[in-house]
Formats: sequence, C-alpha cells, structure tokens
Amino acid sequence: MPVLSIDTLLNSLPDLRRVHLVLTYLLHFYVHSQAVPPSPRTIPLPIPPSISIPLLAVCPLLGLPPILTYADTVLYNTHPANPSQPPSFQKNPYVKALVTFTNTPDEAHFYLASTRCEFAGVHALSIMRASLDEAFMADSLSLTRLTGYLEELATVIDHIGDAILDMRNGCDPAVFYHLIRPWFKGGDSDGPNSAGWAFLGVDDVTATDLSAAAEHDQTSASTTQVKGRKFSGPSAGQSTLIHAIDVFLTVDHTPKEEGATAEETFMTRMLMYMPAPHRAFLQHLGQVPHPIRDLVSANRTTRPALVQAYDHALEALQRLREKHMRIATQYIIQQARRPPTAELIAMGAQPTPGASAAPSADGQTHVKLMASSLSEIIRDEERLRQEQDGDAEVRGTGGTALIKFLKMCRDNTVGAKLSV
Repeated sequence: MPVLSIDTLLNSLPDLRRVHLVLTYLLHFYVHSQAVPPSPRTIPLPIPPSISIPLLAVCPLLGLPPILTYADTVLYNTHPANPSQPPSFQKNPYVKALVTFTNTPDEAHFYLASTRCEFAGVHALSIMRASLDEAFMADSLSLTRLTGYLEELATVIDHIGDAILDMRNGCDPAVFYHLIRPWFKGGDSDGPNSAGWAFLGVDDVTATDLSAAAEHDQTSASTTQVKGRKFSGPSAGQSTLIHAIDVFLTVDHTPKEEGATAEETFMTRMLMYMPAPHRAFLQHLGQVPHPIRDLVSANRTTRPALVQAYDHALEALQRLREKHMRIATQYIIQQARRPPTAELIAMGAQPTPGASAAPSADGQTHVKLMASSLSEIIRDEERLRQEQDGDAEVRGTGGTALIKFLKMCRDNTVGAKLSV
C-alpha cells in the first residue's frame, strides 16, 4: 500500500487522535492476521511503511507510543447516544463503540464498560481539586470540609468499582479471552525474550526517541540490524483516573529496591502510554505543596474523623482493586485454563494445541467465582500454576504476571492506611 500523507490533519487534535486510533487498529489487524508461528518469533515482525511512517509521525504530537492504547480503545473510541450533548448516565449514556476488531456486541460492551468507569470517576477529580483547596487553607473549617470530601470520594470510588463489575452484563468471558483479547497483544507478548516489531521506513533513532521508556524490555532477541520494539498492548493500567486516585491518596507503587520486577515497574511504565497532557496532570498532582496524606497524618491525634475518612477512601480503593481482580480472574485467569469451545473456534478463535474443544459454557463459572472469597481465588490460581508449570504465568496485555501484579497493587493500597 502507498504511504498516505497526514499533513492536512496535523493542526487538529481530534484528527490526530483519529489518525492514531485508525493506524494502531490497522497495525494490530496486520500483526495478528499473520500466520501463528509454532514457537515464539526470533526475529522482529516487520511493520510496513504504509503503517509505520504516518504512525510514527503522529505519535510525538500526542505523546503516545506506536501501539494501540487504552486511550484509543476507550477514550477516543466511544460516544454517548447523542454526541452533540454532554454525556449522562441516565439521559445520554455511552452506547456506541466506533471501532472493534470482532464486530461483536461483547467487544463493544468491553470498551463501553471501561468508558463508564472513567465517566463515574469524573466527580472524583472535582473532589480532589476542592480537597487540595482546603488543604492549602488547613484551618479548622477546612479540615472539617476535607473530612466530608474524603468520605464523598470513597463513595465515588465505590461507584467506579461497580462500573467495573458491569463488564459481566454484556461481555462473555470466553468470547473476551479467545476472540477479543488476542488482538490486543503487543510486541512484548512473548515475554522478556520477545522479538518485537520492526517499524520499517523510519530510522531507528526516530522509533527510539518516541517513547523508549514505554517498552516492556528494551533488549532485543534479534541478532539482525533491525531493532524490534517491545511496546505493550492496551491495559486498564493506562487509565489516568486510577493513577490520579493513587497519587492523590499517596498510594506508593514505586519499586522499593534495585532489580525491580516487571510488576513493580509496571505502573511507572504505563504513564508513557497515556496522552501527554494526562502525564503532565499526574506529575502536577504529585507535586502539590500540601499533600492530603501529610495533612491527615499531621492531624491524626486531634482529628480522628479525618483519619477515618482518609482510610475509608483507601478502603474503597482496595474494594475497587478486589473487584478488578475478580473480573481479571473470571475473564483471563480461568479462561486461560480452558480451551475454546467449538462455537468460538468457528468464529475465529485459535484452537489450543493438543486440547479438545471445551463444551459450551453453562453459566456455572460465574456462580462459583462469586461464591469464592478473593483469597481462595488467588490461592487456587497459585496452586494451579505450580501444578501445571511453575514458570507459567498468565500475563496481562501490559506484560505483567496478572494476579501477582493486581495483588501487589491491592497490598500497596492497604499499606497506605493510617489507622492501626
């Protein structure tokens, strides 16, 4: 295909976003329509110039890497019923996904459920701004108001968690795992030794300068002259909203020592998959002169209600992460242990080598999952992994060992609480 010019689109932010969305969907269509190799690739998969040249031209203007991101699948890809009017949960809900890989209602619902999580969190940003204003004053009346804001934030975080659980009301777990999720895989999908993708038609310096810090692993398994780029696919970890709540409440996910694992560096790496203004916002939020946690801690003996409200917000964030872990378990961990059904294979799912097609789903998985405690789910997953293959980790589209990473985030949230 010819290399099309995007010169006429460079002065419009909506056009730039659309260019990135279209080209990255084409990129993933191209990559994952290749014949599946019997073993991991040893040389980078070449990306034709018709995709790579315009894509790498637009990426620096948005601050995004050359791969499909959460911004593309969710923020730029969904519309309310009436796009000319402000969205509303009741009067103008998000109902349309513009682009999908599978043309299934399940995939559209997956994107829309994520959008509704973002929309549910809009009020959280207003609460943060008002809270920081009160923290600047820090008088008796301000501390009283701050207590109320933190309790209100806990309620909003619970609403976000409920929106996460809405995933179950329109997206079948087996359809998601076997038909939808494979399209999301990035250049690091084979793990640390992935060969990556080689963007042809541009010099390697250009590709490196884009977002080298976004790569899962900057070493290449290839011995060729062409550098394989190892960017990760779209992930909920690229949501600026959840990062903002962490920063606001001072939940620390930074590695505690040298030689950090991929799970410990994941949150920092995901910043490079957000639009540049989102990263700037998080940086600004992290540098406020009067952090909420410091103010609450300084008043912990004189204002126990303030400490309790702060911990209530953290407990709500813990509940949100546990809800996310349940969805991840149902949609990824459990599905990874089961071959696709014959119906899914007929729709395009890849058969599991050496396994017979699974029987049609009977709905019992959901009942069992919700009846189990989260600790039982985690324990069962760790036991299965040890029994089947001690090194086999079910990984998220961001390249991390999924349950290990989500459990780490949950534990960091619990560890931030101030009351004993």
